Amino acid sequence: MGLLDLFKPKWKHSQPEVRFKAVQELTDQDVLAKIANKDADSEVRLAAAKKVDDDKLVSDIARNAEDWEVRYAVVGIIEDKKLRAEIAQKDTEDNVRLQAVKKIEDTKLLEEIAQKDIGTYTRQAAVKKICNQKLLAEIAKNDSANAVSEVAVKNVQDQVFIAEIAKYSKNYWNTRNLAVKKLEDQTVLARIAQKDVENKVRITAVMKINDLKLTEEIAQNDVDPMIRMAAVRKVEDPLLFAQIAKMDKNPDVRLTALEKVEDQKLLEKAAKNDEDFYVRKTAVEKIDDQALLERIARKDQVMMVRRAAENRREYLSNSGKNNKQDK
Repeated sequence: MGLLDLFKPKWKHSQPEVRFKAVQELTDQDVLAKIANKDADSEVRLAAAKKVDDDKLVSDIARNAEDWEVRYAVVGIIEDKKLRAEIAQKDTEDNVRLQAVKKIEDTKLLEEIAQKDIGTYTRQAAVKKICNQKLLAEIAKNDSANAVSEVAVKNVQDQVFIAEIAKYSKNYWNTRNLAVKKLEDQTVLARIAQKDVENKVRITAVMKINDLKLTEEIAQNDVDPMIRMAAVRKVEDPLLFAQIAKMDKNPDVRLTALEKVEDQKLLEKAAKNDEDFYVRKTAVEKIDDQALLERIARKDQVMMVRRAAENRREYLSNSGKNNKQDK
């Protein structure tokens, strides 16, 4: 403590800790405003700002304080709608504009901010408060920030606009994916399932398609194995998923189909002949013939498959099941 501190009010003390404590006891609004604007310590400035409740002084701090955290602290208590609008549009700090937007109810102003503000989270906050379906769709399709476009698509309820977003969004794939999850138009879903550039979007569309013939066509012929796998999970024809389990070039697709197969002869062929050991293992885990399992447990070249055969045989033995004997 300096000698001069003895002759000063505590809110002017050289030590910020002393000034901070002094602020807690102050009630003079002019002094508090002065401290909020001018004190050298940010914590002292904030403490003072939070105690200012005079409308005129609050407005002055909100407009002119150099410390954005101080401006932020008072924005929430501003009652003047014009001043809130001014701050929401003109403050240089994203966080301050965001705080002001949270208090705004003017629809036109919110729509303007949602389209034009440079701050991602400020636009996002505005988007959360608007209902204009056409505008929300445009934002979902064109906003440069995923955080904004995703909020926009979540607020769109009109199926016409949801379809537009699903088809034409230029943004990150997740925006289209969110739209596809809400989409009901089967024609648009079919188009997206076959043509979207992002696998995850196509898979979401495949899982929503009701056209079994189209699903079967995709399961057999799509060039992407991930898409074929998604379609296989929806296939209901036992002959078709049996065919895919035998013929598909991708082992993951064969395995997915094989998980739906119950035919013991097909399972036997897969367990003995499939070149992928995960597929063989999956087949083994569904076989009921203990003699066959014993042969596989002795002869398969991969330990994982042999162990799967041993475990399956032990399970069947303990449960009293043996397909050959039952026949």
